[in-house]
Amino acid sequence: MQVKAILFDMDGLIIDTERVYRDGWRVGADVNGETLPESFLAQTSGKSVQQTTALLEEILHDREKIFRIRQAREVYFLQELQAGRIPLKPYFLETIYYLKKQGYQTALVTSTAQERTRKIFDTYQLDPYFDVVVTGDLVQETKPNPAIYQLALAKLALSPNQGLVFEDSLTGARAAEAAEIPFILIPESPVGITEQQGDWQHALMEATDFQAALSWLRETKRIR
Repeated sequence: MQVKAILFDMDGLIIDTERVYRDGWRVGADVNGETLPESFLAQTSGKSVQQTTALLEEILHDREKIFRIRQAREVYFLQELQAGRIPLKPYFLETIYYLKKQGYQTALVTSTAQERTRKIFDTYQLDPYFDVVVTGDLVQETKPNPAIYQLALAKLALSPNQGLVFEDSLTGARAAEAAEIPFILIPESPVGITEQQGDWQHALMEATDFQAALSWLRETKRIR
């Protein structure tokens, strides 16, 4: 069936937040007299507040300190955002502009809560680019649960095979896979997802950036 809508993750995909989030965790831990293991930082990509809190509880066993660490990380993130030190990812604007010009519907589907998503949208004036926005606080379980993508499809009034997802994390990829939506992964570091086809029935390709992904989609005539 013909693709009618493109669904985008946010953090790490359209905006370069993952590095800032990791640095924020380090800052938050440091001001509270803690050092977080790199194994924790490596697991945070694409995770919700509830998921990262659960990971932190396994390490620190102190909910009050975890709350303070998260508060300090949020302050750090907002400082970086307001200072203009969190750029949009290369070729994102060119890609979504092209897709909108071709008549595709677009959706933002993120585990991030609505309040922070709103701040990011206001900073980069993203409202005109998206027909639908679904944030993590609109579903009971976030990625890798497929509910957030299923809600986005319902808002778009489309079936899974009429959508195409862009994701940057394996957490998000698992959500798209479980929702049975074809997806392209644009990871921070190569993961070789298309070499694991037994595990990924809906993975189309792994790309280095939006430009490479868009070129492939046009060459294979998956989009106009």
